[in-house]
Amino acid sequence: MKTNTKLISINGLEKAVPTNRSVQVQVIIDNTLGYVDNLKILVNKHGEEVGKDLQEKLEYSKELSTDEYSCFTAVIKFLSVGYRTFIFSIILNGIKYYIKSDGENCCILTNEDYPFFETFVYDSEFSTPDWVKGGIMYQIYIDTFNTVNIPENVLSKVSSWGSDVKWLPEEDGEYRNNKFFGGNLQGIIEKLPYLQRLGTTIIYLTPIFASNSSNRYDIIDYEKIDEMVGDWTILKELYNQAHSLGMHIVLDCVFNHCNPENYLYTESPHMFTGNFWWGYPHLAEFDMNSDEYRIFLKKLLNLYLQFCDGIRLDVADNLSDDILRLIRTEVKCIEQKFDRQIYILGEVWKNAINGDYRKFLEGNELDSVMNYQFADAIYRYVRWGDDRTFRRKVFQNVLQLYPKCVVDVLMNPLSTHDIPRIPNVLETALMLKETYLEDVGEVFIWDYDKLSLWNKEGVYQIDVKRLWEYHNSAILPEEKDYVQRVQKLAVVMQYTLPGIPSIFAGDELGVSGLKDPFNRTCMPWDRANDCVLLDFYVELGEIRRKYREIFAEARCTLEYIDENVCIYAREIESKKLLCIINRSNELVNLPVKFSDNVIFSTDPDNTVTTISPYSAILILE
Repeated sequence: MKTNTKLISINGLEKAVPTNRSVQVQVIIDNTLGYVDNLKILVNKHGEEVGKDLQEKLEYSKELSTDEYSCFTAVIKFLSVGYRTFIFSIILNGIKYYIKSDGENCCILTNEDYPFFETFVYDSEFSTPDWVKGGIMYQIYIDTFNTVNIPENVLSKVSSWGSDVKWLPEEDGEYRNNKFFGGNLQGIIEKLPYLQRLGTTIIYLTPIFASNSSNRYDIIDYEKIDEMVGDWTILKELYNQAHSLGMHIVLDCVFNHCNPENYLYTESPHMFTGNFWWGYPHLAEFDMNSDEYRIFLKKLLNLYLQFCDGIRLDVADNLSDDILRLIRTEVKCIEQKFDRQIYILGEVWKNAINGDYRKFLEGNELDSVMNYQFADAIYRYVRWGDDRTFRRKVFQNVLQLYPKCVVDVLMNPLSTHDIPRIPNVLETALMLKETYLEDVGEVFIWDYDKLSLWNKEGVYQIDVKRLWEYHNSAILPEEKDYVQRVQKLAVVMQYTLPGIPSIFAGDELGVSGLKDPFNRTCMPWDRANDCVLLDFYVELGEIRRKYREIFAEARCTLEYIDENVCIYAREIESKKLLCIINRSNELVNLPVKFSDNVIFSTDPDNTVTTISPYSAILILE
């Protein structure tokens, strides 16, 4: 028997649950299904036998039952953290069945193989920094942001601002990131008023430490700021001036690997595994079991956190749980020493809980992750109307499964230095409509480089791919108006869903570019003088500042969605903000009547009863 039925409902056990909290689980069964006996909840941790973690019988509740349905309840409590799945066993009319999930919002009464329900238990003491909540992050790729007073001794290395990024291989066939444009800390200080105008509250800097490459993810000296970037005195000046304007600094920390030219590699070889990250000869992997490595890590944290308010952990999903716990423990000690909250952000691409079943968000590792899950879902919705992926990735797998304190501080990018720019994801034909590729697995919309197009006799032809990217990074003139309208929809969703929107420097100026290095071009500062898109970002920043309480903590519920219209609400106490998106090319009559308190609209023709093509409205109920 298999019954997808709304005659059974489950209440009480949320997807994210703190430890040591008593939870009343209710199973409500329509009496037309028959006689119920021996109803149990069976809970297991990932990889364990069904019911091994917890088994509890649900008792019939006369008080909560009626003539139409019967209610069965049990009170359960989880004493330890971790991801769990659960089902219910039930004897119905003398036959044993299981109550499982249909993957959406209905129960399945079955003896067949269907998904289990899931819940995530986190430490009840888990908290995240308050200053992050409700803010706006601005990511700066140092080398191409802005340059002021380049030191004479490095001037000869610097190329003219705005010239092509280096994308061709050298004579030996190697691709080296050794073309510099001279972006530096002094250049960021000069642009602080610009960042403040955008509503920036967090400045995230890609690596600033000594390196031979322009991206500086292969560090040669962890205790020296790259001479092209600046020095500790200038970093302190940036930190102080940013704070005076209500902004905080997050530094990119590369603790998984370093350049073999780093003195540590020769002087302390036992700190390394002898392997190179993903086979790259310029990225030697640290041995995370090395005591000396751990001591050095603590030393760096105590140095860096004198000059910043948070750290972004590069390839956090390659750092062991032990190291992540060590980092958090040391950060908490530094918090007490400096009497301020510190933000720990991890680069994690998959769902941070059920992607690889790691411990990132249990409460003793990260505060937050780079939320590529939202970016993928938003793009798929505004470009193709994929409401199912949006509902699954945004609401079911993140907003419901992640702890609330994590949701409030999620970094929500639409582009970064590792994925294409916004216009390209919205326009380029090779973006992936499929969410799963055979022989690859689950993919993001921007994973076009995982297609077999550039494979020849089993060899990946990066030169051919980069040539294609070079010729396809610019947006065609006839596409620009459409792309800008759809970009605005994506950004409205980015700014209004829970978490903090992250602008990758240049997003607000309409910068285009496919993957590295084409997404890392110089900031076109000449566009900032007259840019409609920039004004749009500024206006959204003002909305977030004015209603920061809503964006900082309000829960989010999906009110309505189909392939053309999406309506969700942010609600806290007596305030309710509705976000309404029309991604179609037609005027749409709204399915519900709303108040007339429109606080933001992308189109002057929008009303509370109709919404124009490719537009969005924010309504304060």
